[in-house]
Amino acid sequence: GHAPIQKVVEHEIALIRATFDGISSDDIEQFIELLRDDTRSVYIIGARKIHTLSFYLYFQLNAVRENVHLIRPDENYLPESLLDAKAGDVLVAFDFRRYPKIIRKTAEFFRESGGKIVLVSDSPAAPIKSLAGINFVVATKGTAIFDSHTSTIALLNALLREYVNAVGAKIKTRLARMENVTRHFDIFTWHD
Repeated sequence: GHAPIQKVVEHEIALIRATFDGISSDDIEQFIELLRDDTRSVYIIGARKIHTLSFYLYFQLNAVRENVHLIRPDENYLPESLLDAKAGDVLVAFDFRRYPKIIRKTAEFFRESGGKIVLVSDSPAAPIKSLAGINFVVATKGTAIFDSHTSTIALLNALLREYVNAVGAKIKTRLARMENVTRHFDIFTWHD
């Protein structure tokens, strides 16, 4: 293959390995237990370009679990986004350098209302680490000026797989409902 591209591929694979080497199976199990508890709502936030990662997790998790909320990372809408958050609810916060203040403010709000915080970040020294009960640290050092989020997506895929395996056939009803809604709105060109 093309040598510079091959270097990038090897670098990305190394990031995924480094990420999974540092993830504890206890943290994964605790996270899945939180998700399995249907009395808890799940809120997801990521600011600026990291909002794309929070959207990805929201979109996938919402397909297989009820009460999943994507928080719009705009302070003007935070009161509405968090109005129904209650003790025991889960906040998944994506916090990457340069650590937008809105993530800390949201985590503090969750902590004060008795929520559980799951942190996905690029550093074991991320500013809100002390607020989180579960910390997933991903390797993000890119080969160019941009950070890489290949390992973040890989981690989310692994967590989603664990959740789906843990809840089993229970998700079939939700997926069927989703299919009915997409058919009603005639969303797709192609149905399988």
